[in-house]
Amino acid sequence: MPAFTLRTFSPAFQLSFLCGSIYFYIGVFAPFFPLWLAARGLDPALPVMRAHGVPGLIDHLQGKITRAAAVLRGQMDTRHYAKRQFTFARHQLSEFQWLPTAAVHDLEG
Repeated sequence: MPAFTLRTFSPAFQLSFLCGSIYFYIGVFAPFFPLWLAARGLDPALPVMRAHGVPGLIDHLQGKITRAAAVLRGQMDTRHYAKRQFTFARHQLSEFQWLPTAAVHDLEG
């Protein structure tokens, strides 16, 4: 009987397996990441300390803001990041063909 390897599966399965593994890792360890960062006493100006949601969660863990405020801060940071990405794409990728909103909803099913 041949040995089991991931290469025996299709590339689509391999990609989905990899993504699933990453999401599992994030789901298990991500809630503890801000605790680990706060415990290390890193400089707040470092990029890892400014990542989406991290400043708010650290402030919450230190008792400066409520959990709801930390979540709202993370959501706001994510929205601002998405807006910057769209602005970049609109100005730098002028040849890109954007889909109308209705077409996107049709693709989602």
